[in-house]
Amino acid sequence: MTKPKTKAIAAATPAPNERDKAAIDRAAGRVLARHKRAAVKVVGKGPAVKVESPHGDDAGHYRQMLDAFGTPSGDFMNATLAQMLNAIKDKGVDAPSQLAINAALAVMGGVEPANEVEALIASQMAATHSLAMMMIGRTRQADRLDQLETQGGLAVKLLRTFTLQAEALAKLRRGGGQTVRVEHVHVHAGGQAIVGNVVPGGGAIVKSEDQPHAKQPAMLAHADASFDPLRSAHPQRDRLPVASDA
Repeated sequence: MTKPKTKAIAAATPAPNERDKAAIDRAAGRVLARHKRAAVKVVGKGPAVKVESPHGDDAGHYRQMLDAFGTPSGDFMNATLAQMLNAIKDKGVDAPSQLAINAALAVMGGVEPANEVEALIASQMAATHSLAMMMIGRTRQADRLDQLETQGGLAVKLLRTFTLQAEALAKLRRGGGQTVRVEHVHVHAGGQAIVGNVVPGGGAIVKSEDQPHAKQPAMLAHADASFDPLRSAHPQRDRLPVASDA
């Protein structure tokens, strides 16, 4: 007697609920609002490998690539692209995979370099991040303590380097200036605004609102030409001159 055949019943995939649909619609809107990143198609194998446009408009793709590297110079774009691809290439291969190349180009597109210097920093950030993640992955697979320390140490250095690169890019974009933030500045009638903490000899911070009726010290008054010069310690000597705004 033969056994009856059992029919495998596949579990039906549930349809998205209302919250899923709302999240999908929101994500679709955000994706469409972002600029499409430049990408390439890898053609050939071995030493003959090359990158080409993924669509039929070669001239348009060339302009996309120039824009991704923030330059009108084809020579700069090609040289920087070659350097970046060499930096993200794994050992034993002639060229990075199409996935790795387009991921690095997506980083360039996300940074949106305004000029060649910003493009150099962006390409370094793409290569540094790729190597840092590789070192983190190898650290997780380490079997010996020396491997753990060496690879983990390299990962930490690379992550710090990535942070410095991001800070250098931000500083370059704001023109190298220093940002000063002023918080809770209170100016009372007849007084002066002092930016920063004023610490007396006791070490406590004095707030202006704690002394609303305190008389303004003479040394905090505006120093100008009418300010009485300091007197000499000797009564017969002339008064000591005081420079303006001293």
